[in-house]
Amino acid sequence: MNPIIYFGDLLSAKINKDKNVGQGLILYAIQDEVGNIDTINFDVLKRSFQNSLKSRLEKVGVRNTNNISDEMVKELINKQSLLTMSAV
Repeated sequence: MNPIIYFGDLLSAKINKDKNVGQGLILYAIQDEVGNIDTINFDVLKRSFQNSLKSRLEKVGVRNTNNISDEMVKELINKQSLLTMSAV
């Protein structure tokens, strides 16, 4: 499972944007949070969804950023085992 594609597509559906937009927002949020995208793990994604993603969504005029952030974190927790297995 590629987390950028999976969560980017999920985000795109939530904000009614193209899949590339969602994937890009996820990538930029991770870069904002940790400085690079070399190591993407559960903790990095969770922090990015809780912090940087909200800021990115606000910058592009998305409403309900707190709800979207919470939903992304819930999905991350639900998919945690798949994310861990894909990193092995």
